[in-house]
Amino acid sequence: MPVTTQLHPLDPLSAEEMASAMAILRRERDLSERTLVISIALVLTNSYDELLSYVVFADWLFFGLSVAGLFVLRRRDPAPPGAFLMPGYPYTAALFVLVAAAIVLQSFVVSPRQSWTGYALLGLGALGYAISRRRAA
Repeated sequence: MPVTTQLHPLDPLSAEEMASAMAILRRERDLSERTLVISIALVLTNSYDELLSYVVFADWLFFGLSVAGLFVLRRRDPAPPGAFLMPGYPYTAALFVLVAAAIVLQSFVVSPRQSWTGYALLGLGALGYAISRRRAA
């Protein structure tokens, strides 16, 4: 039985509607059942907020680091040919880095457990990357 109506994300679904929605998603998006089950479990257990906290922390950390990298690049080569020059540089870049740092710090204040967990996961990823690079060399 295909789902013909638009489902509201917060409406409870029957088992039949959930199975039908999963079949449609799997067919249209080429998603595995494991991915769908994990996604549904996150939504049903209200742990999606925690996952979002991990992602927001990491996103803004890397957004800020990426823009901070512009300072290094511009010091090495102030006007590379064909490069986009940011309007208001260096003030706009510095403001963005400060705002990104404030968001990262605020995430530690508002949700310290999720932020430290996200930080630990990033550290484990960096450690795994370093180990794999060492083995490859």
